[in-house]
Amino acid sequence: MPACPTNGLPIYREFSTEEISHLENHLETEDWKRDRKLPPLQRAFALAEHMGDTTAPFGFFMLLNAMWYEPTSFLKNDEQKDAFFAAAAVEIEENRDGNGPFFQAILAYTLALDAQTGRATSELTKAREKTEANPNLPDFLRQYISSIEACLPDINVADCAPDAPLDLK
Repeated sequence: MPACPTNGLPIYREFSTEEISHLENHLETEDWKRDRKLPPLQRAFALAEHMGDTTAPFGFFMLLNAMWYEPTSFLKNDEQKDAFFAAAAVEIEENRDGNGPFFQAILAYTLALDAQTGRATSELTKAREKTEANPNLPDFLRQYISSIEACLPDINVADCAPDAPLDLK
């Protein structure tokens, strides 16, 4: 995520002249002083939230990237983590382009990382049921679900980390 080297402002999209003026004022606030300490992707989401840019599916994908690329700090950021869980539920329900089962599996994985094993198991079961009911979904989704199932007993092993290689065939 590109960010200004002097003020830390993440450049997640092109801003209008009026928005730039608004952002200049925002940089002087206590909210920005707090948000500036966040890792880049989480900082971008906080800024997007301030700007009103977190509508579906944009906000979900910003949070998803924070979860994948900044997992340790993201899982400690209760506000953004809860926003991710809520946004994932919307994306699962909307099932845009048939991606609901994918997002449900990702939600299950994130819940497992957050030590919510019971809820993770429930979401993973729903994802598995949806993939079994739809033979047109790709096989790698079934493999991904199986990998998450294998991680549920001990999500903290190295092979289950967000940055661990996933060997899908």
